[in-house]
Amino acid sequence: MAVIPEPLKNLGSTLALPSGELLRELLSSELLVPYLQRKLLNALANQAPASAPDASQLQRLAKQIGMGDIDQLDSLHRTHAIDLGVLGELAVYPSRLSTATEAIWSDEVPGRFLERSRDLDEATLSLLRFEDADLAQELYFQLVDGELVFAQLLDRYGQAPGQPPRGLIGPVTLDKLHPLLARVAECYDPGALIPPLDINGTAHLIRVEQFNKAQLDGPMRQRLLSELCQQWISDELQQLLQRLVEAPSTSTLKP
Repeated sequence: MAVIPEPLKNLGSTLALPSGELLRELLSSELLVPYLQRKLLNALANQAPASAPDASQLQRLAKQIGMGDIDQLDSLHRTHAIDLGVLGELAVYPSRLSTATEAIWSDEVPGRFLERSRDLDEATLSLLRFEDADLAQELYFQLVDGELVFAQLLDRYGQAPGQPPRGLIGPVTLDKLHPLLARVAECYDPGALIPPLDINGTAHLIRVEQFNKAQLDGPMRQRLLSELCQQWISDELQQLLQRLVEAPSTSTLKP
């Protein structure tokens, strides 16, 4: 179980809320939720040790805010009297956020993976949709008998409205597929042709192209860490929004 640092515990119930002109501006610009999310992320990043930015971090910041290079970033500082410390904090922010996220939730990743591994398996399907179920059945039999190959069907029907681009779905994790398609991907070997499957009144001709079991590699670790962090953000954000609804007149925030 994650050990949440004391400053982050129930942060949604204690973090100062925007009010007055700031609140009105955030609402009118539809920026209230991003603003509150950033406040939560800033608090999370502050759990990592402060550090001085290196050249690559400053270069990343320059590109992120539309500057071509570090020299233009320096020009921004001089022209508009922006504190170098502020720019430095922005430059190291992604690194500090990553460090804090790793420190708090890394121990939860293996359990999260075991819990989610089925949903994280990945499949690629060739798929065509038909409003005419009889046509789909006839085409299926022609495929089984070798009178047609799936590539011919893709050429013939793949460009019709409502069809997936190039007749392909994926690669995509099973949690992003319709439950029946996910079940097909799990139960049939690659290359297998599935009898027409009715989904919401539309006949689907499907061939499994590829199926990959999820592995707890580097990218998967980062994805699960991000999920755990986002769950914390979501929980705390709901508290913040609830407080705004219940007592907006008592909310204060120093800009």
